[in-house]
Amino acid sequence: MLSTLAPVTNKVAVFYQATTPPSFGGVMKPAKPGGYRDSCADIAFALSSLKRSSGNATGIEIVLPGHDHANLPSATDDVAWSFPDTEDGIKTAISRGADTLWMNTVLHRQHPLFKLYETDISGPNTVNSTIKYIGQLPEHAEDYDDKAVVNPWLAQSDDTKILANGFPRSLVLSQAAIETQEGFDAGMQRIEHELGLPCVLKPIRGRGSHGVAVVHSIQQLRDHSASLFAECPEILAEEFLNGEEITIAIMPPGEYDTPVGKQPTHWTLPIVIRSMHVNDITPYNGVQPVAENSAAVMPEQYSKDQEEYEKVEKRVKRAGEMMGTRTVARIDCRRDKEGEFKLFDINMKPVSALRKRSRPS
Repeated sequence: MLSTLAPVTNKVAVFYQATTPPSFGGVMKPAKPGGYRDSCADIAFALSSLKRSSGNATGIEIVLPGHDHANLPSATDDVAWSFPDTEDGIKTAISRGADTLWMNTVLHRQHPLFKLYETDISGPNTVNSTIKYIGQLPEHAEDYDDKAVVNPWLAQSDDTKILANGFPRSLVLSQAAIETQEGFDAGMQRIEHELGLPCVLKPIRGRGSHGVAVVHSIQQLRDHSASLFAECPEILAEEFLNGEEITIAIMPPGEYDTPVGKQPTHWTLPIVIRSMHVNDITPYNGVQPVAENSAAVMPEQYSKDQEEYEKVEKRVKRAGEMMGTRTVARIDCRRDKEGEFKLFDINMKPVSALRKRSRPS
């Protein structure tokens, strides 16, 4: 297995999604328009800015497709900062001197990075000493992207019980079970009976807010279910959590710069509150930038409900530990009607939110 822990000094190439993810059980995760090139540019520009501001004390050098570190692309250019995550793109980056591959894309067991490792590189010692990558383990990124699997697994397999009752009630409907009108009607009745209305409908492998909707009536439930089944064979229905929405980034153990320092276990970044919902759903960041609808919880707000905020942070840390996340992941949470935060969306490849802080739009 390629190492996911990069050394201090690296020549870093950033990769966008140019490959089409495979279908898992007939379900395909929709690709993001542009393949995350915008956030790739955010990451690469931010890393190049670290070098400029520190005199390269960080030991980071950006490797680019058509430029070099002494002649950087325009800060507003989304395209020139990253390589495609194809086999040719990976080989090109390595040929240009990259020894650390930042995989800002959707990884899985069949991804070209791992096919290349199996067929074109002479052995694990050579790989581990020369080429590193930043990203989740492919089997984790693949398996934990299935929303119908990961939440129940975390809740039921946690021997500490920290995650027990930590997720909204949910159920999965398969297209095979509702092929007839009678089956479809029974499925709709089951959702209404077990979860009530309003409830949330979503694809089991999604991206951003693609296909996610809160339905308030039987007719909306039927219409949106039919539209989701037109593009995927399984859908997830969840209890609607109508309270405050937050998101928490979970970081892996490791040695970090000051003031973080050494972190022996998974740890979290400050809690971020999400606002400006559209029809009760946080919009896709390509429509509404994260920097416009997100803000950190201030100390005075945290102190007013410290017990609940600490409880959800503990749950997020435990989820990160169980999943063995190797780089940043993000978990979205909402309060239920009793005011308790529930974890409802695991994001193994969160989109960069650096743009407002690092480069011009």
